Amino acid sequence: MNYALSASTRSQLDLYMAHQASLNGLPVTGLAKNFAVDPAVQQRLENAMKNSTELTQKINIIGVTDQEGEKVLIDTTGPIARTNSSSDGTKRRNPITPYDLAARRYRCEQVNYDTYISYAQLDAWNAHPDFATRISKQIALQIALDRIMIGFNGTNHALISDFAANPRLQDVNTGWIEHIRK
Repeated sequence: MNYALSASTRSQLDLYMAHQASLNGLPVTGLAKNFAVDPAVQQRLENAMKNSTELTQKINIIGVTDQEGEKVLIDTTGPIARTNSSSDGTKRRNPITPYDLAARRYRCEQVNYDTYISYAQLDAWNAHPDFATRISKQIALQIALDRIMIGFNGTNHALISDFAANPRLQDVNTGWIEHIRK
């Protein structure tokens, strides 16, 4: 069954598409083709996702442009707090090297977060002027929740994930716990 958008919803959708194209420096017709999302637009999505849950606010996420390479984070070697109550200077303070620059590799794997909204749903939500903001926030939240689920449950990256067999997203990507196991 074909569903035709109301004129009002079509107008709002056209404005939304024009805005998305403008954000990415494209003509509206360019949205129908493959294109790389502008880094500033991608960063806004990353920030929205990161800020959507308490846990993701505490996770370091550093964007990279290479599919694989060396991790750039500096790890600490352990506690650095010490005391030295020698007031006469007979006990020398011994500073320690607080960082670990050990080489660690990373490899990024493609993970898709594809969504759609039916024309009927668009028409139903047309009366709410903040619908685009609402749905964007919900999508960012779900991306964050999916990343958390993958972080705790992911065991491998399958070329085609099987949600029926892996409802905790075990085959979407290798998670934090699996990295520790290896």
